[in-house]
Amino acid sequence: MRIRVLADQYLTKLPAHATPGSAGLDIHAATTQAFWDIRPGEMQIIDTALHIELPPFTVGLLCNRSSMAIKNRVVLGNVAAVIDSDYRGEIRVPLANMSHEPYRVYSGQRIAQLVVMPYIPCYMEYATDLSATQRGKGGL
Repeated sequence: MRIRVLADQYLTKLPAHATPGSAGLDIHAATTQAFWDIRPGEMQIIDTALHIELPPFTVGLLCNRSSMAIKNRVVLGNVAAVIDSDYRGEIRVPLANMSHEPYRVYSGQRIAQLVVMPYIPCYMEYATDLSATQRGKGGL
């Protein structure tokens, strides 16, 4: 699948798979400044200088980089971000520092992964009942 990319002058690298088996494309920080400091308990919106055109009926999911989450306790502030196929604005990444130490994000640093997936459009309708299943209402 090809994804069209519009980049401004600060884009450091095109998103790419780190290995042939990687599902996510690495997304990098990009800005006029050299770095962002994220204090403990704080969230910063990190620029990427990246605009994409996803194919119809696909969605981009921004996901955590496990190494940042595990080693530094820096995670996406909204858990997973949805990028719709008709969105053309800059992809910006909300990073939250859940640690007790300041964290510095440098321009060019890998900060998230973009997973592109197909989706099926669906439409909701009112019903008076739902079909029976073995599970039924079991769950939370």
